[in-house]
Amino acid sequence: MRLTRLPAAALAVVLTATACGGDDATAPTPTTAIGPAPVWTAVAPTGIPPDRLTEVQGGAGWDKGFALAGRHTVPAAPNDEGRVNDLVPDVATSPDGATWTTAALDGLVKVAHQTPVAGHRDAVYVAGATTGGAAVWRSEDGASWTRTLLTRSRPGEALSAVAAGPRGIVVAGFDRPMPVLDNDDIDNRDYDGLRVWHSADGKAFTGPHTVDIPGLRSGYLPNAAASADGFTLFGVHADSPDTIAFSSTNGTEWTADDPGSRRGRALTLTRRDDLSVMFTDPTTTDGDPGPTAWRHRTGEDDWTPSQDVTVGLLPDANIESPEKQRIRQLTTSRGWFVATGTSGAGGGVWLSQDAAHWERVPVKENGFDTVSNLTVLTNDTAIILADHTSSGDGLLKIWKAT
Repeated sequence: MRLTRLPAAALAVVLTATACGGDDATAPTPTTAIGPAPVWTAVAPTGIPPDRLTEVQGGAGWDKGFALAGRHTVPAAPNDEGRVNDLVPDVATSPDGATWTTAALDGLVKVAHQTPVAGHRDAVYVAGATTGGAAVWRSEDGASWTRTLLTRSRPGEALSAVAAGPRGIVVAGFDRPMPVLDNDDIDNRDYDGLRVWHSADGKAFTGPHTVDIPGLRSGYLPNAAASADGFTLFGVHADSPDTIAFSSTNGTEWTADDPGSRRGRALTLTRRDDLSVMFTDPTTTDGDPGPTAWRHRTGEDDWTPSQDVTVGLLPDANIESPEKQRIRQLTTSRGWFVATGTSGAGGGVWLSQDAAHWERVPVKENGFDTVSNLTVLTNDTAIILADHTSSGDGLLKIWKAT
């Protein structure tokens, strides 16, 4: 489809839900009432066998609980490819973040590669692959699931990301299957765009709708996000340090965003009230790490860099330079921005009230140094952090803030 270019300020209208104050701009003033800062308590999860979900790939919350998706390995049958292990997908749901039940999704052979789970109000969605093509599984209670195959997808392809919001659900992937991830094949060609499927109700999907973006590098996976105003596609990268993002109010017609002053591949983004926030990858800015946190309030002409993303204080663990902090997920809860990802060699959590100053939550005190990359799940009742341990035993670890 033909794309028009959106002014730099306009993307903020369509952004979803998922830094030493050196910048000159005045920090934005929050309009949502801010509650107490989250306090994390380690929870011993039950119901998931220790050899399942040894790699967490994503998760989400919805009205009735939380869902995690990932995989575990099993010894491979004798083969001519030299393959030692096979990857087996796992999905688990919980009403409270503590008691979990493994879910059997009919025909699932792998989950989507970047963001496999999305939740909104009364339903949760898992995107993944069947032997016949890509599909979306939908559940309202976490126990009973309905599968919808996505038309004109290819056998075995899992696509990349799913997002759900008031304007429906989108599933996004490259313009052709990802050979290494989908078919265990080698194909070094770059991609020329994206395919997007959309559903207004989470049950019937239209598409694929195409978004032409010639020259996308194959090593970066597309991501998707949803908000009250529509959807955003991001996460891809081309031969430019500029941020690539596309917006849509209906999930079918997409507009290219003018990045303005933003630089680097977008890792995650979210919005609270009229304040939009994005984190970018400092390794994709032509050698200049620069700021990785950006904010924009409706009515402003451009995005403001947030230089104040703290790295922690000794004697805490994993004190590293700012460019070694990788924030991969953003969400909002009780007026706070909550960012998660990696901090040095362990998991990291950052909190902010205004998106200008980001305070790293103590790592060692909370045990975040025992994991490598935290996933955040939220609903109206709690915030859940999840990851498998980095010690090699693959055990799932959960933290909860209510």
